Amino acid sequence: MKFSLATCFTALAATASFAAAVPTQLASRANTVTTSRVANSDPAVTYTGDWTRLANQGPANGIDPVGGTLAYTHDGNGEVSFLFGTGSSGFLLRTGKKADRGFFDIYLGDELIYVGDAHGECTSDCSEADYEIIFAEGSLKPQDENTRMRIVNREYDSRVGGTPYLAFNYLDRYLDV
Repeated sequence: MKFSLATCFTALAATASFAAAVPTQLASRANTVTTSRVANSDPAVTYTGDWTRLANQGPANGIDPVGGTLAYTHDGNGEVSFLFGTGSSGFLLRTGKKADRGFFDIYLGDELIYVGDAHGECTSDCSEADYEIIFAEGSLKPQDENTRMRIVNREYDSRVGGTPYLAFNYLDRYLDV
């Protein structure tokens, strides 16, 4: 079977246009490497507002690799922040979906980069409702070493009927390899 150069270029162009249509936030992490993890118990994490820390939230396994701890808030202006720094072009945020949770915003420096929704149907024992937000490699602009990431609770969510609960488990920063 013979292939013409024109056929090869047509196939390549079709593949490239399909790949360009896939949002970077949904891209696979297959070609990434974790550069560092920021866990809720990390002393470099700054909590603003009234936060509660829980231990014994499950085993340290693939589902909860930070040892079963969790930080959460019902504070309408509660936020968690930490240095995002340089060298990372994406991240994975681990939190959870539950009926009493709502919207939150993620900022990198002063730029709003994501509006999250952690409201779910589960009301108790919600291990099946784990929630991850993945920003694929190359989707974030380069940052300087003093850039902070902030995850901010929303003040009101009509589905919850008041101030929703924001939970923070961990965030992995990663690079394209």
